Amino acid sequence: MNDEQVFVGHGIVILRRGGDLFVQYDGGALVPKWLEAPISEAEADSLKADEQSAYKVLLQLGVRSRLAAPGLCRP
Repeated sequence: MNDEQVFVGHGIVILRRGGDLFVQYDGGALVPKWLEAPISEAEADSLKADEQSAYKVLLQLGVRSRLAAPGLCRP
């Protein structure tokens, strides 16, 4: 299945794969590690709006991924 690039900017790439949207972004580690997460249309709109809105959505995605895999993240 081919990915369609919907948006590139603010350090992210938004892809459409089939009918679903995904964001690819650098995980912020010392060595670049690109992460991918499914997003909603509303999140895609916020990611495209401006850097501050994109930052907020990426923070929420980080929290969401830690909640989905609680054993992988230790306080």
